[in-house]
Amino acid sequence: MAAPTAEQSADRAVAALVRLAHTAFHVLGVAAAHPVTDASLAEATYFVGGEVPATHLLRQAVAHKRAFSEFVLAYVRLPLTPVLYKRVLMVVQAQIMPHMTDARLLMGFLNESYQRGGSVGVLALHGLFTLIVRHNLDYPDFYTKLYALFDRDLLHVKYRSRFLRLFVIFMQSTHIPAYLVAAFLKRLARLCLHAPPAAVLAALPIMYNLIKRHPATFVLIHRDGLDASAAAREDVFDMDATDPAKARALESSLWELTALQRHYFPNVATLAKVFSEKMTKPGWEVEEFLDYTYGNVCSLLFVTFGAMADLFLCWCSSLTRSTLLHSRRHRRSTTHRRFRS
Repeated sequence: MAAPTAEQSADRAVAALVRLAHTAFHVLGVAAAHPVTDASLAEATYFVGGEVPATHLLRQAVAHKRAFSEFVLAYVRLPLTPVLYKRVLMVVQAQIMPHMTDARLLMGFLNESYQRGGSVGVLALHGLFTLIVRHNLDYPDFYTKLYALFDRDLLHVKYRSRFLRLFVIFMQSTHIPAYLVAAFLKRLARLCLHAPPAAVLAALPIMYNLIKRHPATFVLIHRDGLDASAAAREDVFDMDATDPAKARALESSLWELTALQRHYFPNVATLAKVFSEKMTKPGWEVEEFLDYTYGNVCSLLFVTFGAMADLFLCWCSSLTRSTLLHSRRHRRSTTHRRFRS
């Protein structure tokens, strides 16, 4: 039997590491689901190998955390499949980081994931945000890289709601420059033109709240002397610019909202018309719109058409009764004239 070539040996080694990664993920989940504390270790009565003294490392939560951290850092260096990679990112913020000696040890892994963009970048965003807020991580050009995540697939991925929730948190500050807010508004509005109705229903309240929070962006919906068709033809906004400062969003207008007011889905059209009225509402509760899916959007459509059908049937019934009443009166009048003659 011929000896395996170097390439075959390398492939077998990678396959073995992938199998190890799948097995280790379950171990990771079990370890994260059962965090240890000094109190729980002090109460433990059984250890493999017999009784353990109170001063032993096995009874110290710090030692367990250190071992867990080393395990996690070794794990993320394994060749993870795309599916497994995303599963790790989905649990890293809630189940892994709290049990590590220092969550900042994951900065390299999360930064690399964030740089990949797409759905991987979206999933890495939560963990990265936790490092920035709770661990004082200095992350330069954060908003520029966040802007890059607004690609043509964003409103179609299954993690859309997760991302938009985080985006709302990122944009809560009133000190964000107007050009940056305008760039996000324009890119989000442009993506809405090709997004499913559920995604548009989630994006429009976010846009409304952003405009209300940053009055300098009102120019995007109140630019005089330019109708929607002309604005679309002469739009100076650069959709492909990677730097929001160079996108020229403040020189543009949100003509996309006019297009959405003619959307085929009635709820989208109704919600988009809010921007053409006086924006007196303080803001929308965004959480009510984020979990729309094709299923509950279709339910909304059925309810709308059901109500329209009921109105139509009532109108037909009323018309029929009116027609019958008019016909009876006409016959009575004709009979009365014939009798008199």
